[in-house]
Amino acid sequence: MPYLGNSLSVGSSAVTASASALASFNTYSVDFDGTDDYADCGDVTTFNSASAFTFSGWVKFPNTTDVAHCMSKYLNASNRIHIAVVSNVLYFNISNGGSQYGQVAFTNTDWCHIAMIYDGSLSGNSNRLKAYINNVQQSLTFTGTIQATTPNLSGQSLRFWNQGSTYGAALCDEYALFNSALTTEQLTTIYNGGTPTDLTSLNPVGWWRMGDNDGGNGTTITDQGSGGNNATLTNGPSFSTNVPT
Repeated sequence: MPYLGNSLSVGSSAVTASASALASFNTYSVDFDGTDDYADCGDVTTFNSASAFTFSGWVKFPNTTDVAHCMSKYLNASNRIHIAVVSNVLYFNISNGGSQYGQVAFTNTDWCHIAMIYDGSLSGNSNRLKAYINNVQQSLTFTGTIQATTPNLSGQSLRFWNQGSTYGAALCDEYALFNSALTTEQLTTIYNGGTPTDLTSLNPVGWWRMGDNDGGNGTTITDQGSGGNNATLTNGPSFSTNVPT
C-alpha cells in the first residue's frame, strides 16, 4: 500500500478512511477477450508527427505467448506506433517509413505498469525511445533507427487491443497519454508504488480510466484528459473489478 502520510498518528479511523479512499479511487478495469474486442479512440492527433510523447497504462495478460497490442495507431507495417506483446517479447514500435522498434523479453502475467517515452529532440535510439515496466527502465534491443518525429498517422484511430485484423486478450486500466517526455519523477508519481493514482496534476492529453468515471457500464470510456478523445468499446469488452492494487 502506498504511503498514507500522517494518518497513523490520528487513530485507526483515519487509517481506515485513507485506505478506503485509495480502494474507491480505482474499482474497474476493462476485459478484452482476444477474439474481436477492442476500444477505438478516433484520431488522437497527439501522435501525428509528434516530437515527444509518453504513453502509460496498467495491463494484465492471461499469457504472453499470443499477439496482443496494448495500444496501436496503425497505417501500415512501415508507419505505426504500438506497444505489443508477441511470443514473450514486448515491442515498443515507432516506425516512420521503415521498421524501427525496441524490444525486451517479457513473461509477466500479473498486473504491471508499462510506460513508453519518446523524445525526438535527443540523439540515439536509447535516448529517443525509453520503456519502463513497473517503474524500472528496460534495456531495449533496437531494430532500425528511431526517427526524430513520429509518422504522420492523421485519420488513423488509436485503438486498444487491436491492430489491423489482430486482437489481444488482456485486462487494462488507467491508460494515459502525455504530449511530452515525462521525467523519472513523474513516472514514479504515476506508478505510485504499484497502485493507480490521480493523474490530474500531470495534465494528461488522454486519460482513459476504464470504467471508473462511467459507472462501470455502457460502451464509452470518457476521456478525462484535455483531448476529449472518448474510447468506444466495440464487440463487447466487459468491465471487471479485477484491478491493480
